[in-house]
Amino acid sequence: MNRILELAASGRVPEFIEGPAPATQETAILISVYVGVATLVHSLIVVLADGLRTFLTAPQKRETAGNIFAVLLLVIAAWLFISGRR
Repeated sequence: MNRILELAASGRVPEFIEGPAPATQETAILISVYVGVATLVHSLIVVLADGLRTFLTAPQKRETAGNIFAVLLLVIAAWLFISGRR
């Protein structure tokens, strides 16, 4: 489960929520903003993927894109590995 949703589900909220006890309204706003941003990002991914569909029908372009994404995944894995060692 995502860390923010885990915090919201357990009733714990990050320190930037003010007050001695987390308010229901602040927690609802936090969850709403999170869900809104996640929906926006995923919608953007779907729209961009649809636009790239015609581009990726050519086998050579698909292979090139696959190689680029493989390198990006490797870079992200290395970044997570290095940042996790701290």
